[in-house]
Amino acid sequence: MSIKYAEFLLERAKRYMHSAKRNFEEKLYDVSALEAEIASQLALKAIIAKCGFHIPRTHRIRQLISFIIESELLPKDLTKK
Repeated sequence: MSIKYAEFLLERAKRYMHSAKRNFEEKLYDVSALEAEIASQLALKAIIAKCGFHIPRTHRIRQLISFIIESELLPKDLTKK
């Protein structure tokens, strides 16, 4: 994956998070939660893409986090149990 694609995903994540915050302030909690979840997915996918890996075709945050941990994309001290 290219760095440009990773940056594109991160920008989309930021836009979703901005919208989630705005909807939260307007007490639209269900919409806000959905947008925050999408922002999280996009940010995790941006990390994976930036590290040069093929992004898993899933929307499950737990699977994306597991992929990041199993691929050792984070520093060891962050993944210690």
